[in-house]
Amino acid sequence: MRLKASVKQRRFLIRLLGDKCRVLHKDGSVTTGLEDVADEIWEYLGYGGARRGGKTHLMAVAVVLLSLVFDNIKILIIRKGKAAVVNNYKNLIQQKVLPKLGLDKVFKWYAQDNVFRCLPTGSEIHLGYLNLPKDIEQYIGNEYAFVFLEEATQHEDTAYDDLRGSNRGAGGDAKFVISCNPGGGPGHVWVKERFVNPQTRWPNT
Repeated sequence: MRLKASVKQRRFLIRLLGDKCRVLHKDGSVTTGLEDVADEIWEYLGYGGARRGGKTHLMAVAVVLLSLVFDNIKILIIRKGKAAVVNNYKNLIQQKVLPKLGLDKVFKWYAQDNVFRCLPTGSEIHLGYLNLPKDIEQYIGNEYAFVFLEEATQHEDTAYDDLRGSNRGAGGDAKFVISCNPGGGPGHVWVKERFVNPQTRWPNT
């Protein structure tokens, strides 16, 4: 079982992106961001910026390529909202990312579980949502090698900490990635403290 990606695999992951990612987001921000996701130095990553800046596309492309590099891992991509937000992720991955990367036949969608499975590696992309406090319970106790929390400032720090407890695996390569917009929100303080302020942010961030 291949758990830890080699340097060669990481370079392949970036190379696979190439100009196809710039098609997804023309300014190349997806390509730049994915280099950070593939870098083993960082344990926690945060991407900020205004809406339509490419953060959602970055996350969608990253989860697809990570599931190609690692065998038999689970990846969680999650955001604030009701169950309907799952369709937004599904449509983005299924209708835009996979066709642009030429991977339509490599992934299968399981609607009952809200999961994409990468057929060659057995890795899974779980699409999730957090609307009510109790929604977090469906993710606690599971093992997700990579967790992508979108619009982190819309969440209290308790949600982040609970999800972090399930962020493990991938042979030590586990990562927690957030995105956020400028401005307020219930999570503004903890996001600034842990990801932005150089005096308080956590190591390997």
